Amino acid sequence: MLNSTILDVAIGLVFCFASVALFVSALNEAISSALKLRHKALLAGVKQMLNDPAGVGLVADLYNHALISPLAKGTSDGKISSVIPAYIPSQAFSAALLDVLQGVPGDIASVTKAINGISDPQLKLLLQGFVARAGGRVDVVQTQIADWFDNAMDRLSGSYKRRTQLMTFILGLIVATGFNINSFHVLSELWARPSMAAAISNPGAAAMLAATAPAGGASGAVARPPFPVNEWATALQKLPVGWDDESRLIYQKKQSPEVYVFFVIGLLVTASSAVFGAPFWFDLLQRLVQVRGTGIKPPPDRDKNKATVVSAGTR
Repeated sequence: MLNSTILDVAIGLVFCFASVALFVSALNEAISSALKLRHKALLAGVKQMLNDPAGVGLVADLYNHALISPLAKGTSDGKISSVIPAYIPSQAFSAALLDVLQGVPGDIASVTKAINGISDPQLKLLLQGFVARAGGRVDVVQTQIADWFDNAMDRLSGSYKRRTQLMTFILGLIVATGFNINSFHVLSELWARPSMAAAISNPGAAAMLAATAPAGGASGAVARPPFPVNEWATALQKLPVGWDDESRLIYQKKQSPEVYVFFVIGLLVTASSAVFGAPFWFDLLQRLVQVRGTGIKPPPDRDKNKATVVSAGTR
C-alpha cells in the first residue's frame, strides 16, 4: 500500500483546513444564534412575500398566529411578537394565512372577500389567481399557498447561504490572522519536516476518520461519535501555526515584499478553506487516509466464513 511523505503532508494540510473550518463553523453558528440572524432573515423574507415592509399588516397577524409562533403570546396591537421563529413549515404558513384572511373557517366566499379587500395589487392578483384555480376548494388554495411559500423560501435560502459564506470567509480570515495559520507556511514546514507531517497525520487522521466510521450492525447506519479529544489535541499542537519570533518580523517590516505577498495569500487561502465547510474536508481526509492504507480494515477471512456458516445455519 502507498505510504509516502506526500500523503502525510497532504493529510496534515487537510487536517489543518478541516480544523479551521470546524472552528469557524461553530463560531459562525454561535454568532447566528446569538444575533438570531436566521429568525431575522426569515421575517424579512415573509415581509417581502406579502409586500409588507413595515410588518404591521398581514405579517404581524401571521406572526401572532399560534401556528407560526406557538411559544409567543399573541398581541392585538398590530405589532410582531418579540419571539419569532427561525423556521416555518409551508403547511403552517398557508393554514395561518387562510385563518387570517377568512372569517369563517373553510368558507371560500369569506376568503375571496378578504382577498378582494387587500390593498396591495400584486399580492391581491396572486391570491385571486389561487382562488380562481382552486374551483371553490379551500384546501386547494392552501396547497397553492404552501407551494408559493416553498418557492420563496428556496430563493431566500440561496440568499442567506451567500451571506453566510461571506461571513464564514471573514471569520476564517480573522481566525487565520489571529492564529497565524498561513497555508504556505504550514505546507512548507510539513514538507521540510516529514517527521512532523507523520506525527500530525497519524493521530489527526484517526480522529477525523472516527467521525465518519461506520457503526456496523444490521441497520448499516453511519455513526458520528465525538472526536477522540486526545488524538485531536495532539495533532493540533503539532501544527506549525501561531506567532513565533520569526512570524512577528512581518509586523516589524523586516521582511522582503515577496514574504508579505505570500503571507497575505496564505491567510486568504486558509480563510477560503473554511468556506468549503468541515464535511468537505472530512470526506477528503477520509479518502486520503484510505489511499495511504490506514483506512477501515475489512473483517478477517475467518470472520467472513463464520458469518457465512451462521447465516446458512439459520435458514
